[in-house]
Amino acid sequence: VRQREGGAHRELDSVLAGQGRLHVIHNAVDLDRIGTPSDRRAERGVVVAVGRLIEKKGLEDLVKACALLRWRGDEVRLEIAGDGPLRDELDAAAVRSGLRVVFHGAVPHERVIELYRRAAVFCLPCVVASTGDRDGLPTSVLEAMAVGVPVVTTAVNGLSELVLDGQTGLVVPEHDPAALADALGRLLADPALAERLAWRGREIVERRFSLERSVADLRALFPDAA
Repeated sequence: VRQREGGAHRELDSVLAGQGRLHVIHNAVDLDRIGTPSDRRAERGVVVAVGRLIEKKGLEDLVKACALLRWRGDEVRLEIAGDGPLRDELDAAAVRSGLRVVFHGAVPHERVIELYRRAAVFCLPCVVASTGDRDGLPTSVLEAMAVGVPVVTTAVNGLSELVLDGQTGLVVPEHDPAALADALGRLLADPALAERLAWRGREIVERRFSLERSVADLRALFPDAA
């Protein structure tokens, strides 16, 4: 990873059993298309998640965490964009917990950007699925940070290189809804902390995960290419 052995590098190296030289070109975002943090119009208590409704996204933990926040008396509304096989299961979990969740389904990218801009917090608590499947570096986390939304996530794989706990976001253990609720509650209750993490999140995306930077890194690997 640009000569850094981060989570993605270690995972790929283990798959390749250390054979050969490994370069990781990170997933990246087009900052010109995303806009800037000044475009945000965050709404109080709105927690947003974007991703396929599958096990490795950890969305069941997020539903439980937001239900805990409601039980504690915090103002929170969870909105999820994306579709997938766990839609009915997540809906049922929300009903059981008494939590109102807005499921937007699969929506155009322009609407996803609007969701980021309305979010008080973005959360995608990724986990290692029972099959061993895991995320590399979810585009939605990069995009939310680029928009200037404070992020709560886990340290699964490439996320550990992007979201640094207390610096560019908040990081919680996998499958820990109580810790997730605590982290979300901190950001919802502390605007100064949320703003500081949001700006630092945008800065790390600009430095290391912009489309321009990733293209430059890829070109550098092939200096003799036409």
